[in-house]
Amino acid sequence: MAECDKVTGMKRNAALIKNLILICLCFFLTSTGWLSWEYHLLDQLDAGATDIVTMVAGYLLQAAGIGIFSIITFRGRSSAKMLMAAALVIHLLCHSLALASPAAAGTITAGLCMNLACGVIAGYYLYRLAEAVPDNRKAIVFGSGYGLSTFASWLVSRIGAGALYYSRGVLIICAALTVVILFMVFHKAEVQTAGENASEIKPADARLILTVFLMILIFGIVNSCGFAFSSADIWDTVNVELVRIVYAVGLVIAGILTDKNRKYGAICAVATLLLPFLVFSLKGGVAAGTIWLINYFIFGFYAVYRVIVFSDLSASAGMYCLSGLGLAAGRIGEAAGEAICLGFSSSPVVLTGIAAALFVIAIFMFFKIYQQLYIPRANAAADERERLYQFALSHDLTAREQDIFKLIMENKTNGEIAAALSISENTVKFHVRNILQKTGSRNRGELIAVWHSQG
Repeated sequence: MAECDKVTGMKRNAALIKNLILICLCFFLTSTGWLSWEYHLLDQLDAGATDIVTMVAGYLLQAAGIGIFSIITFRGRSSAKMLMAAALVIHLLCHSLALASPAAAGTITAGLCMNLACGVIAGYYLYRLAEAVPDNRKAIVFGSGYGLSTFASWLVSRIGAGALYYSRGVLIICAALTVVILFMVFHKAEVQTAGENASEIKPADARLILTVFLMILIFGIVNSCGFAFSSADIWDTVNVELVRIVYAVGLVIAGILTDKNRKYGAICAVATLLLPFLVFSLKGGVAAGTIWLINYFIFGFYAVYRVIVFSDLSASAGMYCLSGLGLAAGRIGEAAGEAICLGFSSSPVVLTGIAAALFVIAIFMFFKIYQQLYIPRANAAADERERLYQFALSHDLTAREQDIFKLIMENKTNGEIAAALSISENTVKFHVRNILQKTGSRNRGELIAVWHSQG
């Protein structure tokens, strides 16, 4: 049995690493393509027009791509891989055409098609995150994948002071990434941790999903407006390259904390809405620059939260095709926020007023959703602790045996339990034998049955 546990644990860890790498490579591919497209447009258009094309139209098409993926995969997962393959090919082709175009019209058209493909690619890896990664590892897999890709993007920007993004040599990197991702997608059958998609959502679930979607959308608008608050002299005190590193670190830490406690991750995500107003009130300077760096760090929590909340919702409903809606809502919100910023760039008071009004709405919606998503979970956790206490009392389990029993109930292997508790695997086996003996069980299966029978 120990050998079987070891093999199962190795397969589970391999699946986690594979999905982390998949997310990292996909985001690195799409962000590299997007940045090089933007830099090419800046040679053809002014900054304002470039922002409208890239951050408004481009983001909206990314959201549309996620929607297309969700609709096509609604009835099952069979079409997901072929859809992903088509999106990767289209992305590379459109990226090449965008960079080769000498005219702005061609660059815009090809680039917007590339953004549509970006959305489909995001829909696929978020689908895999919801379907194949356990709930208590989703945030760290996603946060680490995005964090590593952000760091990789920073490394590329250091090559010739960013000259690679301005050259067609970036296509070599994107072509290599496309080949590797295609290999990973089709290498072998994925390990699935849950059943196939359900065919319908209950009305209560549908209302909750819609409410969370609208909340994330408003979060995106407020954050996008908030990032426009800083006066130009902020960048005299903030190192632009340092911002990327801070954001990457924030993503990884957000993943760790969110997996440890969804409630804390959600609260940190809400904090991202407040810091831009604080920066605005300081009117630039060193203090504002420091808070701006903190804002980028905490922004990682928002980036993780908007994905994980929908990953959890889609998994609980058994509809993994909905897992990308959080990112789609964020992209729509960011596009709307950018449009508002461009429209009211000459009226900072109006811009601040709009952002403040939306901030109040976002906070109200968050606390309403908080009561539905996190308070019942906290109550359930308290009930589970009481149940464990009574079970341990009736079977005379020691404190260490209780720790190991909880991990057994999470389907952890002996090796994983040893690593989690910083003890040897032989010590784990010793305690497992005692637990089985005290509960009158012959194996883990019977132990689980005893636990459920006394629930």
